[in-house]
Amino acid sequence: RDASSIKGRIKGLHLTQKLLPVYHYFKDTIVNKGIVGADHSQKNFTDNDFSILKIHPDTLSKTAKTKAAFSLRFEKILQHINNMGAKPICVAQPHDYVRFINGEKRGLPGVFKGYSGLDLDYSLLGLQNIMEKMCGNAFISLYHNEEIKRNFYDSVHTTDVGSQLIGKEIFKSLREKKMLETFK
Repeated sequence: RDASSIKGRIKGLHLTQKLLPVYHYFKDTIVNKGIVGADHSQKNFTDNDFSILKIHPDTLSKTAKTKAAFSLRFEKILQHINNMGAKPICVAQPHDYVRFINGEKRGLPGVFKGYSGLDLDYSLLGLQNIMEKMCGNAFISLYHNEEIKRNFYDSVHTTDVGSQLIGKEIFKSLREKKMLETFK
């Protein structure tokens, strides 16, 4: 009996070894692949890198589809949280795909499959609006927080300092909204 148990574990390890290349393929080539500034490598964009002034013609229709699908999924998530007896806190964080330069919103080119930072920003703001409507008082937007934006190591992931800033801002917002009483 012990020999068959050991043999089963060895077969399991063999299967794991066979599946690891598949895991690495998805991890390395699909997750964040092709999204400029979201690949965990340090970026040092300058204002000159933000050259796009208009959104792609397809962005409006694609964003409408994305918003509809997101709305359905997000509603299910919120229902699941509420069914557990928990209270959701919804947070929209900033990103560094667009910058305001000389009073103009400008985007990075080629952020994702031919779309710019302006396109991504347009879509994310649409999702943020849905979150705000569905979450009500439990919605916290950090979108305009420039201090957090200065503490990215790429365009969406924060440094340790940036993560601490996000935590402090969430706490501050929860305190201002008198939501901390929920946790007593």
